[in-house]
Amino acid sequence: MQSCAPEAVDVDSESVATRKLYGLDEKLTEPFGRQCVMARRLVERGVRFVQLYHGGLGQQNRDTWDAHDDVKDNHTRHAAEVDRPISALLTDLKARGLLDTTLVLWHGEFGRMPISQKGVGRDHNPGAMTMWMAGAKIKGGQIIGASDEFGYKAEQQPIAVHDLHATTLHLLGVDHTRLTYLFNGRNMRLTDVYGELIPQLASRRGHALGGVIARLRRLADRSGRSERERPFGRPSTKKSLAISHMMTLYDEAIPVDPESGRE
Repeated sequence: MQSCAPEAVDVDSESVATRKLYGLDEKLTEPFGRQCVMARRLVERGVRFVQLYHGGLGQQNRDTWDAHDDVKDNHTRHAAEVDRPISALLTDLKARGLLDTTLVLWHGEFGRMPISQKGVGRDHNPGAMTMWMAGAKIKGGQIIGASDEFGYKAEQQPIAVHDLHATTLHLLGVDHTRLTYLFNGRNMRLTDVYGELIPQLASRRGHALGGVIARLRRLADRSGRSERERPFGRPSTKKSLAISHMMTLYDEAIPVDPESGRE
């Protein structure tokens, strides 16, 4: 880490054109733009999980997305801070041939209520929220599900967090029903006893990490270990996915065909 990390996070070594693409030349977009450039550099170097946060520090209701005071002013300001860097990241990943093997998720903790708070603010809404996904060969341009006419509660094809986790693992080439870890004497799953694949996404299997899984299974077969010991049959390590105001990227590290298992 001490020898390779300084070079990996050296954003200033990027070209003038790349720095401009991510908005590093503008005060408004520079902070998150720098995070996005760093994320791309880490993905290029084989880092499998990258997590970016925006708006988690500073003055509540102003420097964060928690728009209790004025939702229009808050979201307009913060959207301007992230739109250009996010667009640049997706453009850059695609141009470098990395987007098809990288799953990108953007999401927050919850939605906002359709009724006012303090006049022009909005309180938390756990019943309806929006997120987006890109990369991993999933079909773009889809709108999946919808709230009621007021934006109060998910009404058409409501998707639970367990469904999101199951689908994310599926796109990475992992069967969520087989990914377990031993806890309190019981084989636990990230999705507990729930989790249904989102059909619009699962029908096009991107397998951003499918090659890694195929290789692990092949190595387990060669070693002659039992199913209980094989990776992703009953692994002992816990896999988790945090939900916050963040962007999450998963990247393929080993180029292996997920169907044939060949490198």
